[in-house]
Amino acid sequence: MYRISRITNGSMLETDKGVSNTVYSVQAHETSGIVYYGGAFLDATGVPVGSVTSWDGKNWDQMGGGVSFPSTCDASGTQPEIAIVYSILLLGGGGCIAFSCSPEQRPKVFVGGRFELAGEGKNMVKARNIAMWDPAAANGEGRWSSLCDSNPPNRCDIDGVSYRGTSAQAASPVYVFSLAYHAASNMLYVGGLFQSAGQRYANINSLAAFSLTSKSWSIVGGGIAGPSPVVHALYISPGSQDLYVAGSFSAVGKQNSDVLSAGLNAGNIAVFSLTSGSWNTLNGGIPDADIRTVAVDGQTVGQASKLG
Repeated sequence: MYRISRITNGSMLETDKGVSNTVYSVQAHETSGIVYYGGAFLDATGVPVGSVTSWDGKNWDQMGGGVSFPSTCDASGTQPEIAIVYSILLLGGGGCIAFSCSPEQRPKVFVGGRFELAGEGKNMVKARNIAMWDPAAANGEGRWSSLCDSNPPNRCDIDGVSYRGTSAQAASPVYVFSLAYHAASNMLYVGGLFQSAGQRYANINSLAAFSLTSKSWSIVGGGIAGPSPVVHALYISPGSQDLYVAGSFSAVGKQNSDVLSAGLNAGNIAVFSLTSGSWNTLNGGIPDADIRTVAVDGQTVGQASKLG
């Protein structure tokens, strides 16, 4: 325990007794003060959770069981893989303070990471590496849902993002590392390491967009390319129409399969205009870095990288 702390009046204080294992993501809901945590943990101070929870100052929220992998039933007693939440994005909610918030006043919670299921019991749904928690659903009981619409014209068949093709590629690592929301278009942007989004044979590598209006998945600006392209960080400045994309890739405006397209050379960071649909490669970026996070202050871009 004690994996979560806060600083109050210059002092480091524990948040209750914390959670049982690693925390990878923390998001505070600005209007209510509720804090959301994602990682690889199954307990929050005695409350059973599934790698995501929230603290309202008094209570830990089970959030409908969180996310998970299917249980195994083999004789060896092998335990299922522990789900991981790397990214949390909060949408909506407000008009209350922390533990006084009703389910209708709490935000919708999008989580990305590595998992296959969301929820528990009869309310469990398939959700590959990305899911949404709606605390107001089912008369305030809350429900998880996948970002998938199986009806025409979307015809989603993989409940999120995954490997591409048949089960022969099932061992391919798949992760969602970052989420960003653009209010003007009601679009959720998803970055990570994956080969398809929405449909198993949709060729979308590591950067995708999901419309919360039409429930459809799409490629972003022709995509990204490079040896095993990965997106670690997405950032949209408040009020901005620019999407900052960072990770490990060498070109934008194309994918590895686009042999007839040159794309634009990009050293692991680039900016996609959400109005014009064009890319800015920031003077070639930083070719020798694996960029893990991005922050923007006015016209200055800051980034943290793993060099080499």
